[in-house]
Amino acid sequence: MLDAQMRKAFGSRLRALRKQNHWTLKELAAKLSILPSQFNKYECGINFPLPEKLVEMADLFHTSVDFLLIGTPPEEIPLHNRRLLERFQALQSFPIEDQETVIKIIDAFVIKLRVEGALHPFSAVSPPPNRSRSKQPPSKKPLSKQPKSRELFRTQLKPAKSAKRSKSA
Repeated sequence: MLDAQMRKAFGSRLRALRKQNHWTLKELAAKLSILPSQFNKYECGINFPLPEKLVEMADLFHTSVDFLLIGTPPEEIPLHNRRLLERFQALQSFPIEDQETVIKIIDAFVIKLRVEGALHPFSAVSPPPNRSRSKQPPSKKPLSKQPKSRELFRTQLKPAKSAKRSKSA
């Protein structure tokens, strides 16, 4: 059986995590499907949750059961970019809605990179899209002598349009 000191330490960690997430005691109890009075007993160190609830709490707080029970911090993943680390630390004090918005933006960038990687698996940088409508190979002229994009449009596409008109006439 857990001694009183360990239960108190567990309860203080629960309270700190609840406040860090800006949840009221009622909100968190509802998320765990327990009565607020029961969760209050956990925070005060009077009662201790069942193992299933411990796992549920750890998932909800994005931490480990070890941290909840004995205070061992979870193994930290190193973040080498100091500026990112500082921004994420500042983000922890934002309202939860703003935090979720930032997470969704980051998720969108991660998905975009994965899709690009799947489309071009053998290149480190994805190739630019082919916007040329002509089937001719690219010009061998030096870059300084190649026509600008508008001139290219006029010279390559307009004759094709006039040829279509003459066929239909």
